[in-house]
Amino acid sequence: MACRSLLLSARLVPAALAAQQPIVPPVHFQKLAHIYSIGAVATQSLANTAYGERGLDLVARGASAAQAPREVMATDTMLQDRQIGMVDAKGNAASFSGTRTFDWSGGRVGGTVGGRAGGGDKRGMQSAALLVVRKHGGYLGANDRFIDIRVYDAPDPIAELERLLALHRLHFFPSAPGDLTPLSPELVKRLEPILLAEPASQPEKWLKRPQGSANRAFPEALRDFMYWENYDVRVRMDGTIDRVVLQDILAKRPGR
Repeated sequence: MACRSLLLSARLVPAALAAQQPIVPPVHFQKLAHIYSIGAVATQSLANTAYGERGLDLVARGASAAQAPREVMATDTMLQDRQIGMVDAKGNAASFSGTRTFDWSGGRVGGTVGGRAGGGDKRGMQSAALLVVRKHGGYLGANDRFIDIRVYDAPDPIAELERLLALHRLHFFPSAPGDLTPLSPELVKRLEPILLAEPASQPEKWLKRPQGSANRAFPEALRDFMYWENYDVRVRMDGTIDRVVLQDILAKRPGR
């Protein structure tokens, strides 16, 4: 599908949770602020972003990938400038391309050809996005956006998306139990010079004097340092440090 812009809307829920949902919508269904389903909508060419929310709501109510686009497009006065692709919870897919979209425009449903090989924007790759929704999966559990990364303009957007995903994992994923390692005297010895020298831009450093062990002053200084460096969700105050964070700290300071 040739395009001038792309919007991808997706809502995902773990299979175990989805299996617990009633097949018949509850009586208060219309009052719910958020509806979770499995599906995706892409709107391209002269994009109509309303297709995303409206399409997913219809899929959540049981509409198929063929039915939902027809309904969301029914009142669009610029329909021939639009493109839309949709997939529903059962894996059914449908697409539409208006007559005023750039050559070549169209859609292919089914088959195994995917990605750029399936016929993307003829101008080449430029942008990419990744959205994963998980209940309380966002920053400190305050929202449901587990992963929300967008690359708007890059020569290799997929590689840039991978780079940003690695940063997202580091700074927004909580520590795995297997990645926790005790703050041994050896680790304290490696980290103390950093805490004694940083922040470089401020006269007052994280540590005023060497401690030699993970006493009370050292973990508090390490905590403040980690907040400063945006390792918020991996901060520990139990005598351990996240191995992933430790590797990142040392890799950024080879002289230390």
